[in-house]
Amino acid sequence: MPDFERVFALIQATADGTVVQFDLDGDGALGDTFYNIRTSANATSLSLDRGDCYILDRRSRLAPLTTLNNGTTIKGTETLQVHYFFCAQGTNYESRGVSAFPTGLWDNEYYAPVDSDTGFGTPTDVYLYNPNGSAITITYASTAGAGAFNIPANQTVSFYVATGSYVPEGSSLYVSSTSDFWGISGNDGQ
Repeated sequence: MPDFERVFALIQATADGTVVQFDLDGDGALGDTFYNIRTSANATSLSLDRGDCYILDRRSRLAPLTTLNNGTTIKGTETLQVHYFFCAQGTNYESRGVSAFPTGLWDNEYYAPVDSDTGFGTPTDVYLYNPNGSAITITYASTAGAGAFNIPANQTVSFYVATGSYVPEGSSLYVSSTSDFWGISGNDGQ
């Protein structure tokens, strides 16, 4: 998907001496090696003080501008503020940002309201992530109808790809499962 060709995270500490580690390959183990742009060296953790920010974008001397992987985990010894930014690579417009929520706040049901596109042809898609070790079934309902689809383990699925339609204009989308998951909405994501 072009909207997600380039993904990076802006991480900000809320307390002095916060140690941050990453699971970049989604294997469940923290402490993956990353290229620390502050020290110009590879590292397995990062120390931030209150208000300090760090951009995690998988840069390295060998592969600049490599996107973050699906399932990347960012964990700090203290509370972090994390924002994900994503865009089509090589563009100078069309970037988006979303705030990350700690996994402890994820749930097994959500409502996604959708405004009208006022005739601009900007459909809304919803991207749902399954952090579980096995597939989950998502049931959904909107003004256009109801149904269900599966999300494989540790994968993200577009509502449009799973159902063949965008979220109806002026509707909300209700999604639920028996296991926790996370999602974001994107407007004009064709």
